[in-house]
Amino acid sequence: MNALIPLGRSRTGALCSAGSRRAWPRGTWLRAALLLTFLLLAGCAVRPPVLEEAAPEAWDAHQAAVQALEQWSLSGRIALDADGQQWHANVRWKERNGDYDIQFFGPFGRDAGRLRGDETGVNLRTPDGEYYNAPDPDRLVRDVLGYRLPVSGLRHWVLGLPAPGSGSERSFDARGRLSLLEQSGWQVQYQRYRESVSPTLPDRLELHYGQEIRLRLLVDTWALEPVSAAQ
Repeated sequence: MNALIPLGRSRTGALCSAGSRRAWPRGTWLRAALLLTFLLLAGCAVRPPVLEEAAPEAWDAHQAAVQALEQWSLSGRIALDADGQQWHANVRWKERNGDYDIQFFGPFGRDAGRLRGDETGVNLRTPDGEYYNAPDPDRLVRDVLGYRLPVSGLRHWVLGLPAPGSGSERSFDARGRLSLLEQSGWQVQYQRYRESVSPTLPDRLELHYGQEIRLRLLVDTWALEPVSAAQ
């Protein structure tokens, strides 16, 4: 993906001074989208390693197969409960070699925003046509919301993998796949895997951050391309 180019009414840079705290912007969508942006893309600071349950051999093979995927896409439904607000949307998510394009849709296919990015930066477009740009998701959420949340990357969790750079506690199912993951203060419950794709990937998962945040993702379709086939 090429470097992001600011478009429309772009909001970049320091929206608040360092160390200050801003109230969440008006609008349920923007609140949810910014929180979801951090969930999807951000990495938390490295924490001391946590002793992990010994992984079965089946997990090693499954993990290697999933990590070999450089290009994939999914479509599904997402529900976010946070800060006393509820937000639901359909989602189409494409990744290729670390670049991402995530589109959100409301009822009747109505455009509900788009999130794109690569190693050069992150671009968030709201349904109102406003753009928020930042060099990374951490900066985007910090500048707009005024604080950062202690979370790691849903981009890894959605594939059934722990996020790198942070210790974790794991439980496995009978086939050596993650059934429960605790990482960076989050608990990820893998409720079901899609058996019709290879490697098998989660198609129903639920994430909790204490009693404050709950995120549910139901994947309707997966499309995969292994590293050897990616262009």
